[in-house]
Amino acid sequence: MYLGENDLGDDWRMRLEALPGVTTRDLSQMVSDDGWELKGWASKAFALLMSSFREVIYLDADALFFVNPEELFEDSGYVETGALFFRDRVYSPQSRKQWLRDILPKPISRKAQTSRYWTGESREQQESGALVVDKWKHFVAMLTVTRMNGPDRDDDPKTGDKGVYSLFYGSSVLGFSLLLSY
Repeated sequence: MYLGENDLGDDWRMRLEALPGVTTRDLSQMVSDDGWELKGWASKAFALLMSSFREVIYLDADALFFVNPEELFEDSGYVETGALFFRDRVYSPQSRKQWLRDILPKPISRKAQTSRYWTGESREQQESGALVVDKWKHFVAMLTVTRMNGPDRDDDPKTGDKGVYSLFYGSSVLGFSLLLSY
């Protein structure tokens, strides 16, 4: 998946598609962003949802694996839950305990209470450059994540309207792990 000509030019697309089994698809032809701009990391959710595969490995272009990534489908955590995530770097220690209390169903799971969000270890929980998702098992979460990255994701400084991120999360960063793993 790529997002328009500026994201992946003809020469690189031809090189990629020369590899057996590789097909490139332009998200800008699949998602109408009239009145807003689908760009950057927000396109990840759409790339996952628009993939023609039920089970998807999402890898950023700079992700490097030393083993065949297909092995991720055999990971016991993935087999059990239908989702596999990797921890992000520790960044900007900050607790999101109150936010988790507000949005998670009661009783709050032990897993949520040991997360970096709860403990304040880091404001980032998961790396979004590599993840594995079974879209059938997590279809509603996938739709939610794409909705959160859609036309009104950001605050509108002209009108003062709050974007979906601010309403849901209180800032401009969202990890798939919150919707899929708690």
